[in-house]
Amino acid sequence: MSGFGVGWGGGWGGAEGAEGFWVLTAYSTSSNSFVVVYSARPTFVSPIWAGDAGNLGNFVLVNLDTGVEQLLLASRVVPADVNAIEYVLTSQFLSSLSGYRITAANLVGYFEEPLIDPKSADFDGMAASQLPIKVLRPTIDLYNPQTSGENLNGGLIIGADGDYTKEGGVSFLRKLIVRRIITVQSEFYHLAGISYGFGIEAKSLPTTADLIVLRTRMAEEVAKEPEISSVRVSLVLTPNHVLSVTVQATVKRTGQQIMLSIPLPLAVQL
Repeated sequence: MSGFGVGWGGGWGGAEGAEGFWVLTAYSTSSNSFVVVYSARPTFVSPIWAGDAGNLGNFVLVNLDTGVEQLLLASRVVPADVNAIEYVLTSQFLSSLSGYRITAANLVGYFEEPLIDPKSADFDGMAASQLPIKVLRPTIDLYNPQTSGENLNGGLIIGADGDYTKEGGVSFLRKLIVRRIITVQSEFYHLAGISYGFGIEAKSLPTTADLIVLRTRMAEEVAKEPEISSVRVSLVLTPNHVLSVTVQATVKRTGQQIMLSIPLPLAVQL
């Protein structure tokens, strides 16, 4: 199995009292492989060690449409990203239109920190004809906003007393999701260097194959929000050329589900 013996001894005998790490996101890389990105570096030393990210017994992959579990064959470190591990299936994804959930258990981080919630992530399969899509690691928008305790602090709104106050929580997170989807890359000058925004433009009508790629890329963009732990996106192109986008996301801190629909009366360019 690829990666066996890499960094032997790493992650054992580390710092005490570590707070923990979690599953950040997941995405397919081929018709029979996918990547799991963790919030911190997992232990990846031996496929037979308990708590090791290379031990396939610590994972369950389920097709969300059929409930069928799919078996894993191998694992390997993703080059240039020690927080990401790629897993290979024994067979191909059942459908590129199906959603999948990978759930981890018993993992130990590089510094012996335990795996905490969220321990799973949802992602879409990939057909053999699709090209792999590179996913950038989540970045924090320094201008808008940071967290304070258990709350998201966002832009200014008018409060009940008529004075300015900060909008936060789920209502603001919903706005951040919409903003990522409708913002063209480099449209925000201060975020131009971190590949922020999905970028929908009125250029041409998408085909069915385009919609599959569009859905995957849109979900990957929304997943970059630091407060989001998992994302599923569905697309419907109506006869009057309105692209209906439905986003289901999970709030990392609370586990709360966010569901929102965005009608886009535009053709799109991939």
